[in-house]
Amino acid sequence: MIMDDELACQSYHVLNEYFSSNPSDGHVRSGENLARYTSMGCGGRADFFCDVYSYQGLRTIIRFCLENDIPYRLLGYGTDILVSDKGVRGVVIRLMGDVFWSVKELGGNRLRVGSRVGLRKIIAVTTSLGLSGAEWLMGIPASLGGAVSLNAGAYGRRIADIIEDVTVYIPSDDTKKTFNRDELLFEYRRGPFYNNEIILEATLKFEPGKPEDIRAKSEAIIRTRKQKLPEGKSAGCVFKNPQQISAGALIEMAGLKGRTLSGAMVSERHANIVINKEHAHSDDIITLIKEIQDTVERSQGIHLDLEIKIWS
Repeated sequence: MIMDDELACQSYHVLNEYFSSNPSDGHVRSGENLARYTSMGCGGRADFFCDVYSYQGLRTIIRFCLENDIPYRLLGYGTDILVSDKGVRGVVIRLMGDVFWSVKELGGNRLRVGSRVGLRKIIAVTTSLGLSGAEWLMGIPASLGGAVSLNAGAYGRRIADIIEDVTVYIPSDDTKKTFNRDELLFEYRRGPFYNNEIILEATLKFEPGKPEDIRAKSEAIIRTRKQKLPEGKSAGCVFKNPQQISAGALIEMAGLKGRTLSGAMVSERHANIVINKEHAHSDDIITLIKEIQDTVERSQGIHLDLEIKIWS
């Protein structure tokens, strides 16, 4: 179903009435500009935008959307998405309550971490506790939920390496379920959930280490990242790496490093990153991305698959 303005208006009033009566469950607002919530800094508005503060609030808004055939999307840190200039229909949901931000020490070198917790926070906690294994996450601008959903990786490691279990909400049958690591299939830049499951929290397993050694590794990694990655507004790597060669190398071989289109530019430091250099519109960036794909496929015979997500 394509959501129209009348349905959007009616839905907003119903949701606003619920959350006004149950403020501990969340807050909803209409016509929110999504550009302010993404690292690319461009894009249009959402019909309505909901910050969810509790598991019950999440269940309520998801059930409402499913029962009324309203599209919805989950927004994490907004560092891997590009929102269309036309915006998106339906509901954009953020998990913002304390339950989603929690970090609990379980013993046995394990932490129970809420899906909204940032990777930088996880590293800070593990460093203070003398737990090693998360250092390579340093500098990845994502929440735990986002990292699990994409199987984030760097330096030969991936988030799957430290996962013990993951708890999700399953909208189709309105249940919560915990999956052990051996039940989860992680692939390159793809997490184990394909049926709209919403990641709530995960147990992470580490190895004992000395805080000073862990801190030194983290600092070395962030220095390396700063040397490689460009400054400016971006959504990180645009394309997945094909087998045996990086997407950045292919783009550079195609002569596109530094290519500009309106305010969008292929980074001169890292060719697999497109920068919003001068107030580019999303349409400009999407056009440049398509040009990169077409040029690389024509010159190198390789199709580049998107790593970022385009919301339209």
